[in-house]
Amino acid sequence: MNRLAKRPPKSSPPAALATLLLALACMQLSARAGEPRPSFAFFLAPCPGVIDGPPRDPVLSQWEAILESRDLSEDAPGAQGWSISIAADGVEVVAGTTRGTLAAGEWEDPPGLRVEAGFHVIDLARPDRGIRDCEGLGGIVSGVVLSLISEVTLPPTGAQTVLRFTVEAVPPATLGQTAPASLAIADSCTGRGGPVNNIVTWRGESFVPELDRCDFTVLADERSFRRGDASDDGEVDIADAVGILGCKFLGESCPVCRDAADVSDDGQLDITDAIALLGFLFLGGPPPAPPGPTDCGLDPTPDAIPRCLAESCD
Repeated sequence: MNRLAKRPPKSSPPAALATLLLALACMQLSARAGEPRPSFAFFLAPCPGVIDGPPRDPVLSQWEAILESRDLSEDAPGAQGWSISIAADGVEVVAGTTRGTLAAGEWEDPPGLRVEAGFHVIDLARPDRGIRDCEGLGGIVSGVVLSLISEVTLPPTGAQTVLRFTVEAVPPATLGQTAPASLAIADSCTGRGGPVNNIVTWRGESFVPELDRCDFTVLADERSFRRGDASDDGEVDIADAVGILGCKFLGESCPVCRDAADVSDDGQLDITDAIALLGFLFLGGPPPAPPGPTDCGLDPTPDAIPRCLAESCD
């Protein structure tokens, strides 16, 4: 009797590898079969109703593009990468960056999530200067992959800022006149290659996100005030600090021009403004933020406090 048992032929390495990869892919698909399908949305902030400034004097405002992830569990991976296209009508996008966002490099300050083996590009569209366009409009495009070789993702839940950009608006020539303007996340802008579509990638799969649009007006307006003159009597003195404290803690009426009471120009009206004003008046502290306590002027910082025209500056 022949003691040599007949053995099956050995699989060649490529065939064995293909079989293994197919088995792993099937297991992965099976594991994901019960998972909910995620959805994503791009939106713009802060989307003000009005951007105002002196006639024909360019006004800069800071904006953010935010990516929101939906329908993902907290232990699932988030978005791996995305491309975003923003068209500007009536205003111009003059700068863009990922610094200060989770799309920044992990070596930057503050650090983001993108590794050196990732991908990152930002392009401005300025058709009036012959530099690409968004179907005749200006705008900005950005593309990010957090890592090309490993699973680096955004958090799976919540909204994350992925792009910061600066918008320049030029108010009309006549006081009180307005002009319409808008920013729209739309599949239209052309980068260094071709037209950029708004796409989010998750686990290697492409998703079309919900898109946002912001319509606003650009107003020619002289809204000036003295920083620190909370009482609007034309002088900055101890009465203004007392008035700020009375507004915050004693239930007394608050300044009509809240920008004047925002001594530090941080977009908030609180006790630190009164302390800063007292420090300036009696302890040699720094003066109130621009336009300062002496001359009437405009607020150089976009914030949530409505711009005002002080009666003493009218």
